[in-house]
Amino acid sequence: MRDWSSLAPDLIRHVSDLLLAPSNIESYLDMQAVCSGWRSAMADSSPHGAADLRFCPRHWVMLQDDGGDDQGRLFVNVSTGRFFRHRIPAVRGHALVGASDGLLVLAEIQSPHRCRVFNPLTGQMLRFAAPIPILGESGTVAVAAGSDPMLLLASSGAVDGRAETAWFADPAGDYFFGRAAGSARHVIAATVAYAGQIYMAYTDGSVSRRVGSSAQHGHDELVIIAAAVTKPADQSTVIEAVFLVESAGDLLLVLRQRYFLGVFKVDVERKALEPVTSIGGRALFLGRRCLSVAADRFPTLEGDCLYFASPLYSQKLSAQSILRFKIGGDWEWLVSSNLLSIASVFLAYCLHLPHVKAQLLMHRST
Repeated sequence: MRDWSSLAPDLIRHVSDLLLAPSNIESYLDMQAVCSGWRSAMADSSPHGAADLRFCPRHWVMLQDDGGDDQGRLFVNVSTGRFFRHRIPAVRGHALVGASDGLLVLAEIQSPHRCRVFNPLTGQMLRFAAPIPILGESGTVAVAAGSDPMLLLASSGAVDGRAETAWFADPAGDYFFGRAAGSARHVIAATVAYAGQIYMAYTDGSVSRRVGSSAQHGHDELVIIAAAVTKPADQSTVIEAVFLVESAGDLLLVLRQRYFLGVFKVDVERKALEPVTSIGGRALFLGRRCLSVAADRFPTLEGDCLYFASPLYSQKLSAQSILRFKIGGDWEWLVSSNLLSIASVFLAYCLHLPHVKAQLLMHRST
């Protein structure tokens, strides 16, 4: 019988690099577990640990945002359809702020509530010196992973009497640097981590990315001004909702005007918008945060469709309505009596964000 532990280190590294190239981190970790010889030959993560781009669990989503860890947290891979429960003791003593690119953004329960970025698959933690400034309304987060990691917190409400809608920090910074919403172009509607950078979409449909060597000295570079959406003459030109989502390697911008939708690929190199007629059989779930899901891996989902919550949506109702839009087609109402249907579960994840202040108060009372 062949002794697999005696494989040449160069061959082991080549195979492991092939796994990391498409971000197949779970198979990479399985390979590391074979034996100590393989572990020593394989690449280790950078000093930034959880923010190493090669090890980001990009396709993994933690569906269970709250509750204890006795039974573990529920994760799903939106590209393969694999579910598993995973205990992550490192979350204890922390409040969940949000998730970005598969990474969890945490705040220490103990004052001054310093920020942490945690990789739930590798167990690595990136520690920030700055405390979390958003303790009121829930907000979205985006982590720029790589050699110069950066964290964005965005909220629709003021914090400590300030009207900033965005706060940026890098690991060494003592605090988050706020940016006020001086105009519609500075009111953030959506955030996403894409190709190791932070992108922001605004309420006027424009898109920018954060550039610079640090959060303090960085600035927003305008990438795109949203093109006019072709629409019937009797419909409003007012943009009612803006969504930004990474989907199968592309950055997509979705503009909603009443019941008219425009779906565009953001070409970050040419700084142009390209209307799309297909999203490769994916299903997009759009809300305060967004998901791109391989529809063929989940029963009852339909590809090249966008899913939204209707105004009647509520997790407390025995029945709920979901709006589904077929690209190149029309709207459809989906009424489900099953609150645990896969469409309902994904949509609930996109709509309901962790409430940091409520988590902190709960821990203080126990």
